[in-house]
Amino acid sequence: MIVNPQANQAKAAHEQEDEYLAVGAVIVVALESRSAAFGGWLADVTQIAWFQGLGESVGLLTGVMFVPCVLLFRRGIVGECAQWMERRWRMRARGLERPAQHEAVRTGLAEGQGG
Repeated sequence: MIVNPQANQAKAAHEQEDEYLAVGAVIVVALESRSAAFGGWLADVTQIAWFQGLGESVGLLTGVMFVPCVLLFRRGIVGECAQWMERRWRMRARGLERPAQHEAVRTGLAEGQGG
C-alpha cells in the first residue's frame, strides 16, 4: 500500500476549510435571525413594512458586516493581531515597557519643550 503524504495534507486542509465555512454559516444565520427580530420590532415601531424583510436580506447583512471589518482591520483580523504581537515582542526584546520617545512626549519633555 502506497501512502501519499501530500494527499493526506490536502484532505486535512479541505476538512479544516469545511469547518471554517460551517462556523461562518452559523454566524450568518444567527445574525440573520437577530436582524429579522430587530426588523420586526423596527417595522412595528415605525410602521414601515420594508423593515419586516431585514432577516431575508443576506446581501445587505453581509455588506453591513464587511464594511466595518475592512475599516477596522485593514490587514485582516489575524494580520492586526500578528502586528500587535510583533510590536509587543520588539518592546520586550529591547527591555522597554514603553518606547522612550513616547515617555518623553507623555511627560512633556520632548525636544524643544524642555526648559
